[in-house]
Amino acid sequence: MRLDDIIEVGLGAAVYIKADSSMTLGALGAAITHSPDSLFTLIDKLGLTCSVEAYEGFISLRLKAKDLNKLKKFVRRIFKGRAHRVVGDFQSRGFYLVCTRFDAIHMWQHTNVPNLVFGVGLERSLRRVNLRSYSSEEMIDEVLLQLEINDPRIKSLCLESIALYMKLVDAGVPLQDARFVLPELTPTVILFSMPPRYIAKLWHCLREDLPTQRRIKEGIEKILNEEFVGKEVDKPPYRGRIWKKEKRNRVDRSLIRFKFKGSLSMFAQLVRERLLYVDLWSWEKVVMEGKFVIPSTFPEWAKKEYLELAKKWWKLQVEYLNKGDPRFVYLTLLGQYAEAEVYGTLRAWIVSLQERLCSAAQWEIRRQFIKVAKKLLSHLHLRRRRKVIELLEESGGLLRCHREGKCTEPHIECLIRNLGLYKSRNYGKILKVLEEATPKPEYVKIVKMELPSLPPSYYFFLLNPPLW
Repeated sequence: MRLDDIIEVGLGAAVYIKADSSMTLGALGAAITHSPDSLFTLIDKLGLTCSVEAYEGFISLRLKAKDLNKLKKFVRRIFKGRAHRVVGDFQSRGFYLVCTRFDAIHMWQHTNVPNLVFGVGLERSLRRVNLRSYSSEEMIDEVLLQLEINDPRIKSLCLESIALYMKLVDAGVPLQDARFVLPELTPTVILFSMPPRYIAKLWHCLREDLPTQRRIKEGIEKILNEEFVGKEVDKPPYRGRIWKKEKRNRVDRSLIRFKFKGSLSMFAQLVRERLLYVDLWSWEKVVMEGKFVIPSTFPEWAKKEYLELAKKWWKLQVEYLNKGDPRFVYLTLLGQYAEAEVYGTLRAWIVSLQERLCSAAQWEIRRQFIKVAKKLLSHLHLRRRRKVIELLEESGGLLRCHREGKCTEPHIECLIRNLGLYKSRNYGKILKVLEEATPKPEYVKIVKMELPSLPPSYYFFLLNPPLW
């Protein structure tokens, strides 16, 4: 993403896209994930013609492929290569959003089967796109302006975060780990495609008290009124929370539940599991926990600098939280620790296991799914274990390579492939190999709990309780 995306389109703006084919929209989504270029640059690179229609409060683009057969080959190559099989789910209508990383988590969290919101989308990936290519002081100024934040301390910390990020990348730290030092106000882009009814359902999940989501909500409402039937639909059953006091609906007890823990960066990927619902901690609790995740790839100097930076960000988070300002969510770091209860049917868990146990998956999320697989196959639940084995055999096996009969990510270093286990059905051995090969995170709590100042008599009676 370039600065021109934020200036031309606007942070929080919704661009409605009408394409001549689902292939066209799928190709645009695939290009977005791997490229830092702006929307109009990507349209030119893909060989699409674009006509702009201006409406009150939003713009609409009509896209048409100059060579549709060439575009089909591009999309089919991605689909068969399994880089993004989701490109096969795109329709010919969608909307393009420029938002923050927090807004992306919030919207993905509500787009899933248990929440009765069907939709697909692709987001710019910080696992593949180097932030260096689209970060500048000018961009930070523009983002803070559109977030209605006028605090020089936040700008200073943004510059520190980007400087440390670049230092980590130059030291050889993978992009997926270097991003832990970035704040949730980091801009990103998403291309969503969903039927009108579900766009309206997502509209109900957006918040009025956050600048970007308020603008997204206004834009989507105008799109619905102009193109469809309005926003009068049933609301989704579950909603993510910022504050602890916000109402939390009880999740369907018929769904299987597992507890997940890790960084907000990991949850940003987990919430994209369309078959699972992720009931994340309230963001207030994330801040008050005051804990951060340190990747194993960080050298000692990086751990020290990261924690010093995290303390500065955390103090600002608490300050904004205590003032009751919901914009504290933008100040949380991607490496900040959180927990969630994740719900899904047994078959949904098996499908997700096949995807997330692959060596191409982010290491944190893979470690959590290894724990899920071990619990599902545990001898403590023999009846469920038999059902799990039965479903695994029906669906092809525990891993994606079992199902496909070959390694689908040959460019990734994979111990399962090297040991020839992609044909094995010894699930216990496979999970053991995966667990040993997956890095272990380090959790550091920067909040020091101190005993309150109490009179000496309190401690005397605590240590010498009366006989009565």
